[in-house]
Amino acid sequence: MDENLQKGMAVFEAVKSYGIRYEIDPTTPFSEFSENEQAVDFLQLPRQTLQFTNGDCDDLSMLYTACSTVV
Repeated sequence: MDENLQKGMAVFEAVKSYGIRYEIDPTTPFSEFSENEQAVDFLQLPRQTLQFTNGDCDDLSMLYTACSTVV
C-alpha cells in the first residue's frame, strides 16, 4: 500500500477517534454564503477545531493538513 495513503488513513483514524465531527457553519452556511462574492468566511485554526471537536469543511481541511505535516 502506498505510504502516503497509509499516512492519510492514520490521520483520518486519529481525528475520528478524537471525536472530531463535521458540522455546518451556522453563521455562514455554504448554500447562502457562496452567493455573495464580497463575503469572507470564518476559519477556525486547527487547535480550535480540536478544542470545539467540530468544524465545517474548511476547518476540517485545515486540521487534516496540519496533522499530515506531523506524520
